[in-house]
Amino acid sequence: MANNGCPFCPGDGYDQSLVRRRLGGTQWYSVHEDKAQIVPSHCLMIPEKHVTAFAAIEVNNIAELSERLQERALRLGPEHRTVVFEHGILDSETTGCGVSHAHWHIVDLEHRVALIFRRHVAQARPFWGKLSPALLSQCRASYLFVWDVLDGEGEAFDGRKCPSQLLRRLLANAVGAKEWDWRAPVAGYRPPTPDHR
Repeated sequence: MANNGCPFCPGDGYDQSLVRRRLGGTQWYSVHEDKAQIVPSHCLMIPEKHVTAFAAIEVNNIAELSERLQERALRLGPEHRTVVFEHGILDSETTGCGVSHAHWHIVDLEHRVALIFRRHVAQARPFWGKLSPALLSQCRASYLFVWDVLDGEGEAFDGRKCPSQLLRRLLANAVGAKEWDWRAPVAGYRPPTPDHR
């Protein structure tokens, strides 16, 4: 079965490690431990249907995800934040993370580290504005989306002609991790623990 080499879709190119890295999900999305975690909590939320951005997901599904992620974030306590980030591809660009199937990265960070990460993104890309996850469909071009789930809105940035894995690199810089490249995970590497600084 052909799937254009998508690692998240059954067929040619499917990443078999997703099966063992699966943490849960529903009929329309699954959650998997990231292949090359930057922090211990790093996981991916992947729609079962092949779409290139969460902007293409139905609003009621985004609302369901938002509610689940907010419940998760509240369990962490006031010193930590659950942060979601995505490079949504909405045009024919060939740059980006290299995976054309939508996926949200989900990480739990100390509050101050979450702020550092968001500041790094704001310094790296043109800012488009505040946006709730349910309104991602308003984006008309490839975007970067960074969202502290305890905030009602995330931040949308220009994601066109974006360097590969930019958000992963910026997160690694914010937490002091040496490894960030999912294509070349280092055997035996362990991400820094939450008390990394």
